[in-house]
Amino acid sequence: MKYLILIYFSVFCSNTMFSQNFEWNENCISAYEKVFQFRFQEAENLIEQENEQNRIPLLLKSYIQFFKITVQENQSDIDFFNNAKDNWLKKIDNSEDSPYKRFLKAEINLHSGFIKLRQEEYLSAFWDIRRAYKLYLENEKMYPNFGPNKKGLGILEMLIGTIPEKYQWGVKIVGLDGDLEAGAKKMEDFIYNHPPHSMQEEAKLLYVFVKYFIENDEIIAKKIIYQELQTEKGMWHTMTIANLANAMGDNDFAITTLENCPRDNNCFPFPTIDLMLGICKLNRLDENADKNLLKFLETTSTNTYKKECYQKLAWHALINNNLANYELYISKVVSEGDTKIGEDKQALQEAKQNFIPNVNLLKARLLFDGAYYKKALEAINQVNPLLLEKEKEQVEYNYRLGRILQRLERYEEAIEIFNVLVASEPTNTAYYFAPKVLLELGGIYEGRKEFELANSLYQKVKSYNNHPYVDSFAQQAKSAQKRIKEFLN
Repeated sequence: MKYLILIYFSVFCSNTMFSQNFEWNENCISAYEKVFQFRFQEAENLIEQENEQNRIPLLLKSYIQFFKITVQENQSDIDFFNNAKDNWLKKIDNSEDSPYKRFLKAEINLHSGFIKLRQEEYLSAFWDIRRAYKLYLENEKMYPNFGPNKKGLGILEMLIGTIPEKYQWGVKIVGLDGDLEAGAKKMEDFIYNHPPHSMQEEAKLLYVFVKYFIENDEIIAKKIIYQELQTEKGMWHTMTIANLANAMGDNDFAITTLENCPRDNNCFPFPTIDLMLGICKLNRLDENADKNLLKFLETTSTNTYKKECYQKLAWHALINNNLANYELYISKVVSEGDTKIGEDKQALQEAKQNFIPNVNLLKARLLFDGAYYKKALEAINQVNPLLLEKEKEQVEYNYRLGRILQRLERYEEAIEIFNVLVASEPTNTAYYFAPKVLLELGGIYEGRKEFELANSLYQKVKSYNNHPYVDSFAQQAKSAQKRIKEFLN
């Protein structure tokens, strides 16, 4: 899901001590845990206690800056990281050899690459990622049993293997090569086959995120989420688990998890938790959902997600019969925030449509997003499609009804509606309904083992390139095609 794009880039260390330069001791372990709890000042205090010759704290410092930049997008933090990075790498280079030496360098380069991706410095970002990849490969050859390296190389292979076509030019230029299945096996080996150590819980967070959002493996994801992970570990655990629970249709569990998030005034601000909690409550049509959304706006220091948040506030006002606030917040969607991500792009697109949404159609949309499918059907049954005057809402009505029927396992009815919708929408449509329907149709036929048909539907998704989720949908289609490749003739 959108909020968790930085989970891809988590890094982990081993409990083994190899030398004075790379001593992963109890103090470092404690600092690492503080980092993922977003208790950065406490982590920095522990780091300051370390021997100056120990290089592990350099990785911990990179963690802190990476998370700060991802959450706040503060230019001063970016400048600090860019200036400090070269110094960190030089210190590591001047250290004695160890499995940690290349691993730390790879992780810091990976952080740098994804920070640059966030800043849309694509070519420089791909070169940093390439440096990380080559370091992982070299380390694997020299130390094949070094667990953290399997994690680092594994997740990078999985990500490279599913990069959208839009960014394949970067992959080709720098010579990267990914394999989704091979990467997953490396991750599994590190998590389940190596001796227990303090970082396996974090590795599971990363692994389950990829398994669900890239491989669409709900069975594995649910097993890990409900049986193996612990929300009390900290803010990052809470956010990841809630995100996945919501995506898998357990909105109530997501709300409870977010409400019980272990955070206090000593934690670095993480406003996205309030945004997600507000959205989850809105999906349940809670009257107090606006409180969390407003808290996000009060505490965020970035322009990302602002348009989406104002859109959700407008929807909250509309379903609670407050037209004045609806119009106020919709105007804010246009004037505030940026459009770096799909959700903000979609919010802006809908804000410019110059008509007030049908309230029952909106309620059906929200209830569906919260996986309250029977209530969603009741809401959409209150809509008379013949009275929908706007072309966008006519298409959306069929989309929402088809998706609700699909989730209620009324597949034949859903397929009939989906086929009509796809036939009526051109590939240059600005709406995401048709390509999303193709993904869902592909999933239905994949489940029926009609792999040739599923593959053709996934391929067609890529022909839609004018909607807000072009990259995300293309990535999902590509991953699905990799998943069924062995079953094709």
